[in-house]
This record gives sequence, C-alpha cells and structure tokens, in this order.
Amino acid sequence: MKIWYEALTGKQSLLFHHIALYYEKLNHTSIFTTRNNDYTELNLLKLKRKFHSIGKYGGSNLKNKLIEGTNRIQNLANLIDKEKPDLLISFSSPDAVRTAYGLGIPVLLINDTPHAEAVARLTLSLSKGLIHSSSIKSEKFGKFGVTKFYPYNGVDESLWIRNFEYNSDTLTELNLKPNQFIVLRTEESQSAYYQKLFPKMSENGTYLEYIIQQYHKHHPNDKIVVFPRYPEQYKILNNYDVIIPSQSVDTLSLLYKAKGLMTGGGTMARESAMLGTPTIYTFPMKLAVSEYLSKLNFPIYHEPNYKDAFSLFLKIIANPKIAEQIRQEKLNNIETPVNAINKALSDLGF
Repeated sequence: MKIWYEALTGKQSLLFHHIALYYEKLNHTSIFTTRNNDYTELNLLKLKRKFHSIGKYGGSNLKNKLIEGTNRIQNLANLIDKEKPDLLISFSSPDAVRTAYGLGIPVLLINDTPHAEAVARLTLSLSKGLIHSSSIKSEKFGKFGVTKFYPYNGVDESLWIRNFEYNSDTLTELNLKPNQFIVLRTEESQSAYYQKLFPKMSENGTYLEYIIQQYHKHHPNDKIVVFPRYPEQYKILNNYDVIIPSQSVDTLSLLYKAKGLMTGGGTMARESAMLGTPTIYTFPMKLAVSEYLSKLNFPIYHEPNYKDAFSLFLKIIANPKIAEQIRQEKLNNIETPVNAINKALSDLGF
C-alpha cells in the first residue's frame, strides 16, 4: 500500500514521519507533501524524509488563503494523479483532502483541534474516519459531518516523545547551558480560528515582546530562545536580545534542558510537559488534549492573560522538575495514535 501524508506544520512533520516509519517497517511505501511555511520543510530535511514542497501559506488574508489553496490543489492533483497513492492520511488539510476526494482516494484524518472550524468544515465530511484523542468528545467533531470515530487514550505527541533521546549537541550549537535558558513560542495569530477567538490580537504582533523585556529584568543572566511562526513576528522579535534559530534544531533536546517554556500554541507545550519541563500555554481557550496531561500531573498550565502568565511562569520555573523515572512511568501510561490507525485501516479493508 502506498500512503500519502500531507505535513503542513512542525508537529505534523514529526507525527507523520513516525507513523510512516511504523508502516514502512510493514513494507508499505510513503509519499510526503508539504508547503513553504514555518519550520516544516527544515524539519523534514532534518528527519531525512523525502518530500514534495508545493505552494505556500496564504497568511492572514482570507482571499490569499483561498488563492494559495486553490493553486496548491491544482499542483497536488498533477502530482498525486501520477503517484496514485491508495490512501491519504492528513491532519485536516483542505488542499490535500479536496485533491484526494476528487481523485477517488480514501481519506483518513487525525485531528485534535475542533476549534479550527474552517478546516473542519472543509475536510471532516469527506473523510472515511477520524482518529482523535479520547480527551476530546467525538461529538465535537461530529457536527462537521464525520461519522466514524477512532478515539485513543493519549495525545499525538506521545508517539515521538516516548522514544526521545537527549542530544547535547543541540545546546552546544546554540551556545546554551542546561537550565540557564527558557524557550518561547509565538501565537498562531494569522490562523483563521485564532483571529476569531482572539480578535484584539494583531495578526502580525506577539505578546512575547512583553515577556522578553520582563524576563531579562528578573533573570538577566539567562538566555531566551524564541521560535516565531511568521516573518512579521520574526522582524519584531529579532530586535531583542534573543536567540532565533536560523534552521531546524532538535527542539525536544532544547526543551528537555530548558528552565521552562511559554507558548501561544499547544503542540510544543505538550512536548515540553511530557519532557518534564514547566510549561505555560496562553492559547485563548483551554485545550482538552493539554488538560489531559495536566490531569496526569505533567507540569503544564493554562493562562491566557500574558501578564498573569508571566507571573505564574516565574513561580513554576523555580520548582524542581519531575524525576526522570516518574516521567517515564507517566509516559508509559499514555497511548499513541497507532493502534487507532490500525483499527481504522482494518475497517477500511487495508
């Protein structure tokens, strides 16, 4: 069987790479597509994963999103018609799902963001089934037209965190010392759902300006590593005394040795927490998959007000990290999505 994976974010590149490794060991073949956005292409290169980069992100403007998406569908159609995969596995990519549906290719989706209503409406009803964390009720997705659900007791990120091995070269490359730096990740301020949930936030701005200034006052000897999402955020943050990696780095090793992480999203927050690092996510709403980890006593906290988040951040980074043995025991109790995917494939006749 030839499986097509569409990886549009850093998380998706890791998720689908590890899923592909599992099925490649079972003699299935893979084809990866992506687009020019964030660190995704660099991640795939670092993973030594061959891929086709088609098109680019449309930014915050709705018309640009539509135009870029339409262009991608045309180019994806040409590629996929030649490759003829048997199945698409996607994290609700409208471009890939529309292409697969038009070419008669079954679609299997993974999703943990029911709040992203635009992509949900464009993809879920066209899928044969949905894999999702049991921390999210299936009804949250059902209103978008999907009828077959494959929940599992875990989070997507556990798939690659479980086998994590620390690499000290990562800190050496960035001239960092363990527990003498923090990591910051900007908000998804140009996404359609973020603008809807948080309309007062500038689509090109970031609250990290405040966090950086305040942190330097409290911990002048610590370094700050920042991961912007968009060029506009990079231009703002590059004016500060921070480290912005120019290429893809082993963020897991970075997070493992950081004092703490503050992020506007969810993926890096869950990675960080499962690595035992104190973490705050400032997304404007609580995320069920992140709260799932909080209930398991991983060090992950939610605070949407960035000023309050900073005060809490100073407190949690002063606490000892989770003991490694306890962290590993917690991880062993978290299921990965693979069993749910196997069940879905069986139901689909693969």
